[in-house]
Amino acid sequence: MIPLRDLLDPRPRPEPPFRGAVWIPATEIETRIQELPKPGESVGVAQAEGASSAIEILVRLGREPRLVELVEFAQDADRGRLWRPNPLTETFAAAGETGRALDIACGGGRDAVFLASLGWEVVGIDWLPDALQRAEALRQRYAPERRIHWLLQDVEKDHRIAGVFDLVTSFFFLDRELFATIGNLLRPGGSVLLETFTVWHREKHGRPNRERLVLELGELPTLVSGLEVVDFDEGWRSDDRHTARLWARKPQRPRPPPHVSPMFRPEQG
Repeated sequence: MIPLRDLLDPRPRPEPPFRGAVWIPATEIETRIQELPKPGESVGVAQAEGASSAIEILVRLGREPRLVELVEFAQDADRGRLWRPNPLTETFAAAGETGRALDIACGGGRDAVFLASLGWEVVGIDWLPDALQRAEALRQRYAPERRIHWLLQDVEKDHRIAGVFDLVTSFFFLDRELFATIGNLLRPGGSVLLETFTVWHREKHGRPNRERLVLELGELPTLVSGLEVVDFDEGWRSDDRHTARLWARKPQRPRPPPHVSPMFRPEQG
């Protein structure tokens, strides 16, 4: 796993490297947002060339920078990341399993790249070409030894997805019709991880702007019929988003039909 860091090196060139720092030049921060912590989270900025510009940009992007004055040099560049995948992905991946994964509406690719860095074979789908470009740039920086198959597809208009997977993830995307058949994409024993906004989030923040893109309270488990719910919760998160989170699993074998006593069998006409 790529180590998680909390120090940004804003210099034009990382020579000599700073110990425990992730190099993102101040001039590139705004084009590499997917490599930053989430809005509202703290990030250290090494006191060096570009620090003042980096702090100004981070504040504008909703992060909480802090200047770190005493920074040590290292002999070799220290690989690390400032970003994290979805908490569901992080928790699931902690078990150490690998297999074939599908990330629906993958956006900037953090979950896909995180899984790939752990040895998963990953397919990422999104309908925005620029999102897939950012995702591939993330892969090249953080999992260059791993290949990810990026697929440009609007799954709201075309639900056809080839293949079966050990894991399917989809975050902050909602298509009830697709979720109803998501079990068809899973191997027996495979898992699905979902998180998206609820009506409470929309009532407070006015987003998403379309009512069909938010969940009613308690709705998410009902959308994945045929799957066993491992964990489900709803609530306000630390970033002031109200979301529903679900981990569900496809049974290892089909459930047997319910036993019908002979005395209750329907009469043959």
